[in-house]
Amino acid sequence: MGKHKNYDVIVAAAEGKEIQWRESNDAEWVTYSNGSALSLLGWNAGEYRIKPEVKYPETRMQDAEMVSIWNAKCSSSTGMARSLHIFASIAIRRAIQDGDVILPNKD
Repeated sequence: MGKHKNYDVIVAAAEGKEIQWRESNDAEWVTYSNGSALSLLGWNAGEYRIKPEVKYPETRMQDAEMVSIWNAKCSSSTGMARSLHIFASIAIRRAIQDGDVILPNKD
């Protein structure tokens, strides 16, 4: 006898990972943080998966470019929080304009 079709998902649920379930292919995924709640559905009904991790975009800007932006736009008189906000906005805008943003794969 082989492994249950949802073996990996059942193990992940036991390890405390978030599990998603949907009744059919055209249904929305429902997230469960508690594996015992999933057992009420019956492990053979519908489709299960381990909730995919969120993948955030990354910039390919070089350190020197980042330092240049910081030195040009942010100052000690601006205040740290405001400087970080300005810096982040400029870095994101530049990265998008330059095509340097690596977008996550969509599953």
